[in-house]
Amino acid sequence: MSILGLERVVYGVEDLALGRRFFEEWGLIAEGDVFRAADGTEVVLRPADDPSLPPAIEPGSTVREIVWGVERPADLDALAQRLDGTTRVSRSEEGSLRFADPTGMGVALAVTRRRKL
Repeated sequence: MSILGLERVVYGVEDLALGRRFFEEWGLIAEGDVFRAADGTEVVLRPADDPSLPPAIEPGSTVREIVWGVERPADLDALAQRLDGTTRVSRSEEGSLRFADPTGMGVALAVTRRRKL
């Protein structure tokens, strides 16, 4: 079982146009409000008041969820068992695990879609 690395970072932003400009200037490939690095790692922008986002841990535009990629669905199941009883975990429709870390930051684990360069 292994966590391979960063899969996606989801931001809640107060000004979507400014957020888009920021990540475009970083050279990420834009598809609407999703920006991708060459390996497929994503940065996702959503309105700060989007009710589907985890709660913010600080005011203003900020990271709302960090998604870590795992190798296989079996890895998700093993990690769910390890987390069971220690934190509240939910499964999303696509199968990823979602929970909050001790600081309240939204965290998820998902089967990776990144590709090797």
